[in-house]
Amino acid sequence: MTSDKIKVAILGSDTYENVNKIKNHIYLWKEDFGKNLFVISGGGKYGAEKYVKEICLEFDINYQEIPPFHYKWNQDCIYPQNRYDKKYNVKYFFVQNKLIVEYVDLVIFFTEDEEITKIKDLKRLVEKQNKSLIIKS
Repeated sequence: MTSDKIKVAILGSDTYENVNKIKNHIYLWKEDFGKNLFVISGGGKYGAEKYVKEICLEFDINYQEIPPFHYKWNQDCIYPQNRYDKKYNVKYFFVQNKLIVEYVDLVIFFTEDEEITKIKDLKRLVEKQNKSLIIKS
């Protein structure tokens, strides 16, 4: 096991529901990195992201969120409360993607459809930051 801290964004489409696949990947990361693993989610209410927090709690993994700024702030958010509860604006999803890619070492995205806008935006951002994006279906 390595002693380096690693921040992994685990994101996904709103329609992705294969909880066992998500759980298996998170478990493998925990086996490799132990307490040095930090999982960051977008705090999504549906699909893959809604399961990430409960899986991290189950496995005792460090968990943080970077939700879009029109969501409500919660104790897992890495940014201060005054940045949240804004009026809805679609641009907050793109700001969220940028902040996540800047903050993490690696992005993993669970989806059944690789042509969605979020993946296209994440691909552009990880290339710009010289980071990696792993797409799981």
